[in-house]
Amino acid sequence: MVSAFSLLLDLDGKDTDLMWKYRRGELDCSEEQWDELCGRFRQAEVTGYKEFLKVANPGYIVQFGFPDPDFKNFLSGSLKVDPARIEKKELLFDGTDEIGESYIINNH
Repeated sequence: MVSAFSLLLDLDGKDTDLMWKYRRGELDCSEEQWDELCGRFRQAEVTGYKEFLKVANPGYIVQFGFPDPDFKNFLSGSLKVDPARIEKKELLFDGTDEIGESYIINNH
């Protein structure tokens, strides 16, 4: 899930700091180290959404951004959200021809 509207979850900031050091070339980074770092961010995303689902109960969670064909599979597969509780809508951005999307998760 990478878009201009993504939320990056990093509880202590160490992985974010490491990512920027790798990207700026301040530290050497092997492909294996990069993959491990990205894996920690993916796991943080799963953990974050699980926690969102706990506190937004009952309630709604809305994720929006540019099209991500894997997001609904992520919700139903990794998070075990019933697909019938997931609604997808198109979004039009002001001043552009770009079409985004939103996912509304009914957590009642």
